[in-house]
Parts: sequence; C-alpha cells; structure tokens
Amino acid sequence: MQLHSMNLSSLKGFNEEYGILPPGVYHVRIVDDAMRVAHNGTQYLNLRYDVVEGPHTHRCLFDGLHFWNPNEAARRLAQQKLKSIALAVRLPNPDVVQDSAELLQREMLVSVRIKTDDYGEKNEIRLYKPLPVLQAGGQSGSAPAAVVPAAAPVPVAAQPQTAGGTPWDQPPF
Repeated sequence: MQLHSMNLSSLKGFNEEYGILPPGVYHVRIVDDAMRVAHNGTQYLNLRYDVVEGPHTHRCLFDGLHFWNPNEAARRLAQQKLKSIALAVRLPNPDVVQDSAELLQREMLVSVRIKTDDYGEKNEIRLYKPLPVLQAGGQSGSAPAAVVPAAAPVPVAAQPQTAGGTPWDQPPF
C-alpha cells in the first residue's frame, strides 16, 4: 500500500510516547479479558484496563491473573486479586464470579507502581478501590452504586456447571 510520502517528523516513536505510566492512582475501565500463555507455559487471564480520565486518558494497563499456575501462592494471589476487583467494581455478589465478562466495562480506581523484573520496567497494579459515590449535593459517600448497569442475570439452569465450583477452579482445558 502506497503511503504518499507521509511526513512523520513531528511525531515521537511509539516506545518514546507510550512507555510505562508514572506511579499513582488512576480511574480505569476494564475493557478486555483474554486467555494468554505465560512464559512457563501455563495459561492465565489477562485483563486490560483503559485510563478514562486525567493526563493519561486512553493509556492501557494490564493485569495477569494466574488461576492455573502450578504454584499455590500464585493461584491464591490471582483469587485475591479477582475478589478485590469484584469488590471495587461493585459486583452484586463479589464472592461468586462465574465469568470474567461480568467485569467488562466496569470502572474503579487502581494504584499503580513501577516494577522491575527480568524483562525490564513495567506497571504493576497494587490496589483496587471503588469509585467514590456522589450523593445529592455533590458530596462523596460510601453507599454502593453501580457505575455500569449490571447485565441481566443468567438463569441458574443456563449456567455451565463445573465439578469444582467456579471456572477458575478448573484446569484451562
């Protein structure tokens, strides 16, 4: 495809402009959930968050939940993260998350830090918090309110039944 002598001299390179986010608290929306394969060959749930306000609007953060890792501590951490996310987005029943799609398009606050590992610097989400709820008169309160309308509940008979409880308790295949 011919690009007709496109002039790119005023633009920064992708890696220069879109590096890691500075540490801080960000208002995010969960926009994607996908299964990925980790470096050790195990699958994990990858959540993508878009920053929805502030100077970093439209930037992305990612969070890997390793439910199927052979390491018990990694699996427990993934379950704790999922519970924290469910609470932060105010799911009706944060103790039972049947499908990661229940989290999509919901918003919360996340606290981000910079972590360095064998692959270099990257953002790491350290804390998940619900958005403040505005009461009459514009004052913040703590009463739960849905940020995004909840999807219609699936009838119990139509939900897939798994032998070990939630899909997170099952092997990926």
